[in-house]
Amino acid sequence: MDTDGSNLTRLTDSPGTDGWPAWSPDGTRVAFSSVRDDCVYSDAPDCRTTGDIGPHHDVWIVNADGTGLSRVSLEFGQFMTWSPDGENLLVSGYDLYVIRPDGTGRTSLQLEGLRGGLLPDWIDPDP
Repeated sequence: MDTDGSNLTRLTDSPGTDGWPAWSPDGTRVAFSSVRDDCVYSDAPDCRTTGDIGPHHDVWIVNADGTGLSRVSLEFGQFMTWSPDGENLLVSGYDLYVIRPDGTGRTSLQLEGLRGGLLPDWIDPDP
């Protein structure tokens, strides 16, 4: 939407919740988590479930104008942030992992004492 609240554009249309948005550094895309693939909301043969009390969240990306909706990963991921160069997403799910916006290059980060459920952020080692 514009700064005055006009020209509102709906970016997603899911039967379940879409949330936890993260704008790409260049402002052209939004990564977000969605429960659209949870078996409560989807009857697709590949629908997901956590086996826990909450729904399955996975990672999606959409262009800032609402076009180009695409799934990054079917793997559980709820909170994410973009790398400063926009080349990767840092995702917190059951574990912490890095993945490219096209869904390739997934790398798990094994950090002593840290597990999923975090609100991830990038730290610039050379501020």
